[in-house]
Amino acid sequence: MAYYATSSTDSRYVLRMSAETLSITAYSGETATDADGSVTIGITDAAGDTVVPSGTSTTSAGSGVYSYVLQAQSDLKELTVTWSGTWGGTAMEFTTTTEVVGNFYANVAE
Repeated sequence: MAYYATSSTDSRYVLRMSAETLSITAYSGETATDADGSVTIGITDAAGDTVVPSGTSTTSAGSGVYSYVLQAQSDLKELTVTWSGTWGGTAMEFTTTTEVVGNFYANVAE
């Protein structure tokens, strides 16, 4: 069975100077699936600088959902988030991206 992960819509953009929760849901086929053990995270910025060291623990909310509270970031930047764990007896990594933004855009209709 193929495994994959999707990030929460709320995890794609985080507001500058605000702590935000990043989260993913891991799937086996179409079913949300828990890891065999713990899931860790590592975060780097576009320059390759470490924002959160690899191996940092995440929180499990069950049903394949894993989250991490990212501390407030002062600079606007794109972050690469690597989620690591074991699913179905195989070590895997899932990569997502998150952008630290200065503010959220809303059009007139919204």
